[in-house]
Amino acid sequence: MEPMIKKLKRISKMPFPVICRKIYSRIKKRRPPPPGAVYDAYINPLNLETCRDEGQLHIAGDFVPMRKSPVRWFKVYSRGLLLGKVQPKPKDSRGRLPVDFKVPLCKYHDKFEFYVELDNGSRDFLGSLELSDRAALRDFEKELPEKSRDIAVPPPEIIYLTQGHREAEVYLRSVPRAVYKLKQIFVHMGIPFGNMRTILDFGCGSGRVVRGLYADDPSREIYGADYNEELIAWAKKSLPADIHFIKNELDPPLPVEDQKFDLIFLVSVFTHLPLESQHKWLAEFRRVLKKGGILVISLHGMTYLNNFRIENPEAYETLMSKGYTSSYEGSGAAAGSNEYYTAHLPEYALQNIFQDWQVLAHLPGGRIDGQLVTFNVLGFSGPQDLYILTS
Repeated sequence: MEPMIKKLKRISKMPFPVICRKIYSRIKKRRPPPPGAVYDAYINPLNLETCRDEGQLHIAGDFVPMRKSPVRWFKVYSRGLLLGKVQPKPKDSRGRLPVDFKVPLCKYHDKFEFYVELDNGSRDFLGSLELSDRAALRDFEKELPEKSRDIAVPPPEIIYLTQGHREAEVYLRSVPRAVYKLKQIFVHMGIPFGNMRTILDFGCGSGRVVRGLYADDPSREIYGADYNEELIAWAKKSLPADIHFIKNELDPPLPVEDQKFDLIFLVSVFTHLPLESQHKWLAEFRRVLKKGGILVISLHGMTYLNNFRIENPEAYETLMSKGYTSSYEGSGAAAGSNEYYTAHLPEYALQNIFQDWQVLAHLPGGRIDGQLVTFNVLGFSGPQDLYILTS
């Protein structure tokens, strides 16, 4: 008891601001790491079409814990109410924890939040799902294909070059999802997407997203650029003539005038280019982007940590220590190829890649308002981090 009394006397002599700082520092030490920074989650609603009729939501998927403390519970909430919890199944060969269970619904349940609770008492926010957002996407998925039914579909060999599969149906299903995701990014930022009248898809491949943007509004001036001559040749020959396609080189410039575009987006492009090329292209985008225009870039980020940790431990260590890595540096893989694979931690990207840009938004894992990536449309950028920039 005597040591406690001495401690209280010592504290009582401190100035009040010092006491506050000490209390705050103690509280801060107990805070868990930032929400969502250490987990990679793929959670899917299996019965989205019938969940209202069935009175329950069936959830299945898996996630990767990157903490030392084991996971105790996977929990689902709605409007602050705990709907259900389940202990994850044992880890699979890739270190993922599977979950599969059902939670009850009522008419007030539209948004769901997913958490994991750890043995040490802390918890992490995995993400959320909004049924109304999924309903809006389903409507868009019916509307856009009807507008684009007369646009040519790439043959299997062309699809394979960018998608890694040969299924035309899968390719076409991803188109409205990609356009919907891109438009939702602008809703998130409070910027009317209708103001984007001149658009460049840099790294457009066979024109997958371009065809969707054109079908959505043919009055836009749409450009697609790609390094692959075969893909650009097919797009020029097969897609509508008023879409402009450019065969670019590995490094700038682009054959367009200064301040041409309202919007430039590139999905999974810097993920296959060396740092030197990334900096060169950022300077070129600044040249061809209108003042106040928007640049959207995707990078491999936190959600890829587990992939690196398992497949290339050396690259993983480099990424964690330096903030950037290329898993194939020194392997002879050609820059720009799928085999040349890079990753950036958010702090590195913000401080070293985009330091000369104004960052309007950073969406870790591609999440908008915390929605899980599988709920939030894989068609655009998958689980890659998204950075929305302006000059």
